[in-house]
Amino acid sequence: NVEYSTLTPGRRARLNLSKQFFPGTEKFTLIVTANPVARLAGALDYVAHYPYGCVEQTSSATFPLLYLGDLAAMVDPNRYSPAQIHSFVQAGLFRVLSMQTGDGGLAYWPGDPESSSWGSCYGGHLLVEASAAGYLVFPESIARLKHYLKTLLVANGDFEVRAYAAYVLALAGERVIQEMERFAGDSRLSPSAQFH
Repeated sequence: NVEYSTLTPGRRARLNLSKQFFPGTEKFTLIVTANPVARLAGALDYVAHYPYGCVEQTSSATFPLLYLGDLAAMVDPNRYSPAQIHSFVQAGLFRVLSMQTGDGGLAYWPGDPESSSWGSCYGGHLLVEASAAGYLVFPESIARLKHYLKTLLVANGDFEVRAYAAYVLALAGERVIQEMERFAGDSRLSPSAQFH
Protein backbone atom coordinates (compact mmCIF):
# COMPACT_ATOMS: atom_id res chain seq x y z
CA ASN A 1 0.00 0.00 0.00
CA VAL A 2 1.42 3.40 -0.97
CA GLU A 3 0.20 6.74 0.28
CA TYR A 4 1.38 10.24 -0.44
CA SER A 5 1.05 13.49 1.43
CA THR A 6 2.11 16.93 0.41
CA LEU A 7 3.28 19.22 3.15
CA THR A 8 3.11 22.96 2.89
CA PRO A 9 6.35 24.57 4.09
CA GLY A 10 6.18 25.37 7.78
CA ARG A 11 3.21 23.02 8.45
CA ARG A 12 3.12 19.76 10.38
CA ALA A 13 1.50 16.50 9.46
CA ARG A 14 0.57 13.41 11.43
CA LEU A 15 0.61 9.97 9.86
CA ASN A 16 -1.60 7.22 11.26
CA LEU A 17 -0.25 3.99 9.84
CA SER A 18 -1.61 1.55 12.42
CA LYS A 19 -4.85 0.87 10.51
CA GLN A 20 -3.02 -0.28 7.39
CA PHE A 21 -1.31 -3.40 8.70
CA PHE A 22 -2.37 -6.93 9.49
CA PRO A 23 -0.79 -8.28 12.67
CA GLY A 24 2.74 -9.44 11.92
CA THR A 25 3.14 -7.27 8.83
CA GLU A 26 4.02 -4.01 10.54
CA LYS A 27 6.74 -2.78 8.24
CA PHE A 28 6.83 0.45 6.29
CA THR A 29 9.16 2.80 4.52
CA LEU A 30 8.85 6.54 4.97
CA ILE A 31 10.36 8.73 2.27
CA VAL A 32 10.55 12.47 2.77
CA THR A 33 11.70 14.29 -0.30
CA ALA A 34 11.24 17.43 -2.35
CA ASN A 35 11.45 15.30 -5.50
CA PRO A 36 7.96 14.85 -6.99
CA VAL A 37 9.15 11.75 -8.88
CA ALA A 38 9.08 9.83 -5.58
CA ARG A 39 5.30 9.56 -5.99
CA LEU A 40 5.96 6.97 -8.68
CA ALA A 41 7.72 4.51 -6.36
CA GLY A 42 4.58 2.50 -5.64
CA ALA A 43 3.49 2.46 -9.27
CA LEU A 44 6.93 1.31 -10.37
CA ASP A 45 6.94 -1.49 -7.81
CA TYR A 46 3.46 -2.56 -8.93
CA VAL A 47 4.46 -2.69 -12.59
CA ALA A 48 7.70 -4.54 -11.87
CA HIS A 49 5.85 -7.23 -9.91
CA TYR A 50 2.60 -7.39 -11.87
CA PRO A 51 1.30 -10.93 -11.22
CA TYR A 52 -0.64 -11.77 -14.39
CA GLY A 53 0.63 -13.02 -17.68
CA CYS A 54 -1.57 -12.90 -20.78
CA VAL A 55 -0.19 -11.00 -23.77
CA GLU A 56 -2.09 -7.85 -22.83
CA GLN A 57 -1.12 -7.91 -19.15
CA THR A 58 2.51 -8.79 -19.83
CA SER A 59 2.77 -6.04 -22.44
CA SER A 60 1.10 -3.53 -20.10
CA ALA A 61 3.51 -4.38 -17.30
CA THR A 62 6.59 -4.31 -19.55
CA PHE A 63 5.87 -1.21 -21.66
CA PRO A 64 6.45 1.41 -18.94
CA LEU A 65 9.68 -0.26 -17.89
CA LEU A 66 11.14 0.39 -21.35
CA TYR A 67 11.24 4.07 -20.51
CA LEU A 68 11.55 4.10 -16.73
CA GLY A 69 15.11 2.94 -16.18
CA ASP A 70 16.37 6.44 -15.45
CA LEU A 71 13.23 7.30 -13.53
CA ALA A 72 13.55 4.18 -11.39
CA ALA A 73 17.07 5.16 -10.41
CA MET A 74 15.74 8.56 -9.31
CA VAL A 75 12.81 7.07 -7.38
CA ASP A 76 14.65 4.35 -5.52
CA PRO A 77 18.28 3.94 -6.57
CA ASN A 78 18.96 1.18 -4.04
CA ARG A 79 16.06 -0.94 -5.24
CA TYR A 80 16.03 -0.66 -9.02
CA SER A 81 19.39 -0.80 -10.68
CA PRO A 82 19.62 -0.46 -14.46
CA ALA A 83 20.48 -4.18 -14.58
CA GLN A 84 17.30 -5.08 -12.67
CA ILE A 85 15.12 -2.96 -14.93
CA HIS A 86 16.79 -4.53 -17.96
CA SER A 87 16.13 -7.97 -16.51
CA PHE A 88 12.45 -7.17 -15.85
CA VAL A 89 12.00 -5.88 -19.40
CA GLN A 90 13.81 -8.79 -21.01
CA ALA A 91 11.75 -11.31 -19.01
CA GLY A 92 8.55 -9.59 -20.19
CA LEU A 93 9.73 -9.64 -23.79
CA PHE A 94 10.60 -13.33 -23.63
CA ARG A 95 7.17 -14.06 -22.14
CA VAL A 96 5.45 -12.20 -24.99
CA LEU A 97 7.64 -14.00 -27.51
CA SER A 98 6.67 -17.33 -25.90
CA MET A 99 3.11 -16.65 -27.06
CA GLN A 100 4.02 -16.51 -30.75
CA THR A 101 1.96 -18.99 -32.75
CA GLY A 102 2.64 -20.84 -36.00
CA ASP A 103 1.12 -18.06 -38.12
CA GLY A 104 3.43 -15.45 -36.57
CA GLY A 105 0.81 -13.74 -34.42
CA LEU A 106 0.63 -13.77 -30.65
CA ALA A 107 -1.77 -15.93 -28.67
CA TYR A 108 -3.61 -14.39 -25.75
CA TRP A 109 -2.12 -16.93 -23.31
CA PRO A 110 1.00 -19.09 -23.56
CA GLY A 111 0.17 -22.40 -25.21
CA ASP A 112 -2.96 -21.17 -27.00
CA PRO A 113 -2.83 -22.30 -30.64
CA GLU A 114 -4.73 -19.29 -32.07
CA SER A 115 -3.40 -15.78 -32.48
CA SER A 116 -5.24 -12.86 -30.95
CA SER A 117 -5.44 -10.07 -33.52
CA TRP A 118 -5.53 -7.21 -31.00
CA GLY A 119 -3.06 -8.97 -28.69
CA SER A 120 -0.71 -9.39 -31.64
CA CYS A 121 -0.88 -5.67 -32.36
CA TYR A 122 -0.33 -4.66 -28.72
CA GLY A 123 2.37 -7.23 -28.01
CA GLY A 124 3.92 -6.46 -31.39
CA HIS A 125 3.96 -2.77 -30.52
CA LEU A 126 5.92 -3.62 -27.36
CA LEU A 127 8.36 -5.84 -29.25
CA VAL A 128 9.03 -3.21 -31.93
CA GLU A 129 9.56 -0.45 -29.35
CA ALA A 130 11.79 -2.71 -27.24
CA SER A 131 13.88 -3.68 -30.25
CA ALA A 132 14.34 0.00 -31.12
CA ALA A 133 15.38 0.65 -27.50
CA GLY A 134 18.13 -1.97 -27.79
CA TYR A 135 16.54 -4.94 -26.04
CA LEU A 136 16.96 -8.46 -27.39
CA VAL A 137 14.07 -9.30 -29.68
CA PHE A 138 14.77 -12.00 -32.23
CA PRO A 139 14.64 -10.58 -35.80
CA GLU A 140 12.99 -13.75 -37.12
CA SER A 141 10.20 -13.38 -34.54
CA ILE A 142 9.63 -9.77 -35.62
CA ALA A 143 9.63 -10.83 -39.29
CA ARG A 144 6.99 -13.51 -38.62
CA LEU A 145 4.92 -11.07 -36.57
CA LYS A 146 5.07 -8.43 -39.33
CA HIS A 147 3.85 -11.03 -41.83
CA TYR A 148 0.90 -11.80 -39.53
CA LEU A 149 0.10 -8.09 -39.02
CA LYS A 150 0.07 -7.57 -42.80
CA THR A 151 -2.66 -10.20 -43.08
CA LEU A 152 -4.74 -8.17 -40.61
CA LEU A 153 -4.64 -5.17 -42.92
CA VAL A 154 -6.76 -6.93 -45.51
CA ALA A 155 -8.48 -9.84 -43.77
CA ASN A 156 -9.78 -8.20 -40.60
CA GLY A 157 -13.09 -6.34 -40.49
CA ASP A 158 -12.23 -4.65 -37.19
CA PHE A 159 -10.99 -1.17 -38.07
CA GLU A 160 -9.39 -0.75 -34.63
CA VAL A 161 -7.24 -3.80 -35.29
CA ARG A 162 -6.45 -2.82 -38.87
CA ALA A 163 -5.39 0.68 -37.86
CA TYR A 164 -3.28 -0.60 -34.96
CA ALA A 165 -1.64 -3.22 -37.20
CA ALA A 166 -0.78 -0.49 -39.72
CA TYR A 167 0.67 1.68 -36.93
CA VAL A 168 2.87 -1.13 -35.59
CA LEU A 169 4.02 -2.05 -39.08
CA ALA A 170 4.94 1.58 -39.76
CA LEU A 171 6.92 1.69 -36.49
CA ALA A 172 8.70 -1.45 -37.66
CA GLY A 173 9.77 0.31 -40.86
CA GLU A 174 7.19 -1.19 -43.21
CA ARG A 175 5.54 0.93 -45.90
CA VAL A 176 1.80 0.75 -45.28
CA ILE A 177 0.66 4.03 -46.81
CA GLN A 178 -1.60 2.43 -49.42
CA GLU A 179 -3.22 0.16 -46.86
CA MET A 180 -3.78 3.08 -44.51
CA GLU A 181 -5.28 5.23 -47.26
CA ARG A 182 -7.64 2.38 -48.14
CA PHE A 183 -9.52 2.71 -44.84
CA ALA A 184 -8.33 6.05 -43.39
CA GLY A 185 -11.38 7.99 -44.52
CA ASP A 186 -13.89 5.39 -43.36
CA SER A 187 -16.57 6.88 -41.09
CA ARG A 188 -16.53 3.74 -38.92
CA LEU A 189 -13.09 4.56 -37.53
CA SER A 190 -13.07 5.36 -33.83
CA PRO A 191 -10.87 8.19 -32.52
CA SER A 192 -8.17 5.71 -31.43
CA ALA A 193 -8.21 4.03 -34.86
CA GLN A 194 -7.89 7.44 -36.51
CA PHE A 195 -4.92 8.19 -34.24
CA HIS A 196 -3.19 4.99 -35.28
